[in-house]
Amino acid sequence: MPEEPAFLYSTKSSELSEILKTRGFIMYKCTFIKYLWKDSDKKRQLRTLEKQITLPFPPSIGMEIGENEWFSGMIERVVWDNTQQFFTVKVSDITPKDGISAELLLDIALKQEWNVQDKS
Repeated sequence: MPEEPAFLYSTKSSELSEILKTRGFIMYKCTFIKYLWKDSDKKRQLRTLEKQITLPFPPSIGMEIGENEWFSGMIERVVWDNTQQFFTVKVSDITPKDGISAELLLDIALKQEWNVQDKS
């Protein structure tokens, strides 16, 4: 089996995408979606979190993706938008737990480079 090039591990995602594209690799645009709930029973949604990245492979259910400080969580659903040519990737939700409020979880998600899309 051929050795993987070192640049795959030492390059930022956006730079890696450009390198792979120039070498003929197909790149997949993905919008990751995660819901943050106000309560553990998921009756009141606080925010929808979103992150857009490009992958050198199609995402699949059960997979987890990481990039720098950002971490997707477990992929639960994948939908290909053939018109816009991108994947919508729904990942596991965030719910408050003992002593950890939804607001604190939101702050942590923002530090991990998730983007807030709306207020519910």
